[in-house]
Amino acid sequence: MSLSQSAKLNGREPRAFLKGVLNMLLAKPASRIAELVSHRWTQSA
Repeated sequence: MSLSQSAKLNGREPRAFLKGVLNMLLAKPASRIAELVSHRWTQSA
């Protein structure tokens, strides 16, 4: 499944999801990376 499909299936706008995830990647420790998958993601995460 593509990132776009996964985001859509979880009620996320794909571009906004990708932008948010990329913006947060550097701020998250590796132990919290699972929070960035589309079914768990919130913009404030």
